[in-house]
Order: sequence, then C-alpha cells, then structure tokens
Amino acid sequence: NVLHSPVSTGTVTATSTFNGIDMDVISIRDEQVLKTKKSGVLSYNVEDGGRVAKGGVVAYIYNDKSDANLKVEIEQLENTIKDLENINGYNNSEAIDIDSLDIKINKALLEMVNETSDGVVANAIEPSQELLKLLNRRQIATGLSGGFDSLLKEYKSELKNLKSKKDEASSSVKSKETGYFVSGIDGYEAVLNSEDIDELTPETFKKITPKEKDYEETIVGKLVSDYEWYLAAEVSLDDSLKFKEQTEMILKTNFQSVPELPVTVYKINKGASGDNAVVVFACNYMNSELATMRNAKMTAVLETYSGLGVNARAVRFVDGKKGVFVLTGNIINFVPVNVLYSKDNLCICEKQSTGLRLKLYDEIVIKGKNLYDGKVID
Repeated sequence: NVLHSPVSTGTVTATSTFNGIDMDVISIRDEQVLKTKKSGVLSYNVEDGGRVAKGGVVAYIYNDKSDANLKVEIEQLENTIKDLENINGYNNSEAIDIDSLDIKINKALLEMVNETSDGVVANAIEPSQELLKLLNRRQIATGLSGGFDSLLKEYKSELKNLKSKKDEASSSVKSKETGYFVSGIDGYEAVLNSEDIDELTPETFKKITPKEKDYEETIVGKLVSDYEWYLAAEVSLDDSLKFKEQTEMILKTNFQSVPELPVTVYKINKGASGDNAVVVFACNYMNSELATMRNAKMTAVLETYSGLGVNARAVRFVDGKKGVFVLTGNIINFVPVNVLYSKDNLCICEKQSTGLRLKLYDEIVIKGKNLYDGKVID
C-alpha cells in the first residue's frame, strides 16, 4: 500500500508540430553545361557545389595524370601547413578560453557521431578533421604538446620540392556566369528549365526523361544559377487545393545545411483528367547542397502548432468543459484547456497567460479513478 500510487502522472512540456504534405520533388534550375574540346586530364579548381564568380577558373587541364595529381598533392600540403600554423598559435592558456574550446570539441564530436549514424562514414570526414584540430589546439594551449615546429619545417621543405616538379596546366575552363559549380551532369540540364514551368502538367511531368550525354566534347560539369529556381511535385487534386499561388511557406527537408527551405507557391497546374496536379514552388535561396540536388523528399508545411504538450489520455470532460487534472502536492485540481492539435497520444494545448491555467512542467494525471476537482490523494 505504501508503494502503490492511486494515479499515474506525466509532465507538461513545451511542444511544437505541424501538418504537412509529403512530396517527391524535382528541382528545376537554369543550368549551363560546361564543355571543352581540349584533351587532357581535368583538375578541378572548385569543390563540387562551390560558388564561382564570372570568369573564375573551374578546372585546369593537364597533359597527363601525374601533373594533375601533383597539383592536388601541393594544395593538400598547403592546407595542412596552414592548419598546423594556425594550431601552433594556441600556445598560451591565458589567452584562450579553455571552457569555450571544450564546448567546441563536444559539438564537433557529436556532429561526427550524428554524421555516421546512417552508416555513411564519408560524411564524418569534415567533422572529424575539425575535431582533430580542436584537440590539438587544446593540447598546445594547456601545455600537453610542444607544438608542430619540426613537422612544419619538414612539410615546408617537402612543399618546396613538389613545387619544383610542377608543370603548368596546358589550358583552363572558366565560368561564363556567377553561380554554383557541379562537376557532374544528370541529363536534365536541357530538359528542365524555367521556361517550361507553365506547361508542366501531370501528363508532361510523367514524360520527363534525361537527355543522353554528348560525348563529342569533354564534359567539365555545369554551372547552376544562384538566382530564382524552382521545385515541382505531383500531388493529388485534393492536396493541390490546400495550396494557394503567391503564398509563402516552408518545405521541410533532409538537408543538414537547410532543414527548412523558404519557398513561394508559384504555379498550380491541373491535369486533363482532374485527378492530380503539379505544384511548382519558387525559391531564391541556394547553397552547395541544394545545387547538387535533383530529386528529394520534402514536406510542405501547411499549419504549425506550438504550445503545451500533454498526453492525450490526460484530457477529460468535466461539466462539458475540456481540461486536465493537475496534481499539486497531494491535491488534484481541474484546469480547463484549449486543445490546438491532437494526434495519437499527443495533445498540444494553448498557452494561457492569465487566470486558472495549465503551466509548463505541471504534473498532470494520466490515469486514475473517481477524479474530481479538489480531491485529496492519500
């Protein structure tokens, strides 16, 4: 009897959720395929998805593979020297906030763990490198390491030797416009463009197929415009009625750099059969991750709900009013609530500012018998 509790309780939390429509989207961008008639080995000067200015060199062409590999090796060694020189500067524990550095280390470690959670180890390369830099900085700042002077001397000597063997590129490929460079093409560059959006119906949407590559010239990659671009998705006619042209909204994505993508409903094209429609979203935000994306799963957010989250089993009707029983000490009191959202075991209640109201971290009764306002729990 001592261990037995006549009621089961839960805690009120701050909760938010949304209603949305899951979609398979395809990106429609104005893209320029970069080609060259010159033969040789390509060595890219811009990372895949990197931004390039008009007239900027996106790739160099070398006569043989060894020259191209030597260029990459020199760049990697230069970056390593730069990192070590930067780390070597952290040699004064009084000039650096160790606590702040520890926070950055923990953040880098968690990011590395998160990136490997899906089994793709390659995603962890960048955060693991950042973690290594931070750990080295901490060791030097706290005197656990003497620095990298001897290693820097060795690397600089090696860099000088490599540069003496380097041959200049035979030619280069430059960007004609400002945008984001992508080293690969998928065949949709000439098929999907902004000029055809008005004619993009469910019938034409199904017929979209990539164009075969032209092998007469060497494909260097493509340049993605950083101005307005579009996303299109086929939805049911009923779902299409939930959108309104020129309305701003958010698309939830799986991209780390932009989990919430701001867009505007640009066009809603219904099909001849009337069963489906193609919704086109306009977007003026672009980054390297989006530049390399063609197909993706996204969710159009129709409504958002924020408030106090409670277990749905805690909500009851008393005298025609909807509310919950709040346990304070050993007394329970009935508190009316306004439920904004309810699904499965979750209810989100409106957060009130005055009067008898439900509050964050209140203990509420989920399960109990013969409950009433003012009841004392023995």
